[in-house]
Amino acid sequence: MIVDTKDKDASIWMNMAWQLKDIRKVSYNREKNGQYTLLLDVPADRVSMVMSLGDFFGSFNTNGKSNQNQDNITSLNLDTEDELLVKQIKQKIEEAVQLCRQGKG
Repeated sequence: MIVDTKDKDASIWMNMAWQLKDIRKVSYNREKNGQYTLLLDVPADRVSMVMSLGDFFGSFNTNGKSNQNQDNITSLNLDTEDELLVKQIKQKIEEAVQLCRQGKG
């Protein structure tokens, strides 16, 4: 996931990454406005990040000492009110996660 914003006074860039096989759970919620949010549970110690603020760059991983059962949810707002489409997206991600785990040997 890449977040990037630039204007004349500030420049911020962030890249968060994890492997599909590390996703523990895929779910979704319907928001009050009828739009859907996709939720990905990934252990915090499996997420790496690179970030820049202006001319300053840094990268880090968490220390891995967090509780493995602790939720670390990444939410993605989907611009749709079509639950069938959201279910299909969820299913495709779950299938991709399973394929990645099978190749893990």
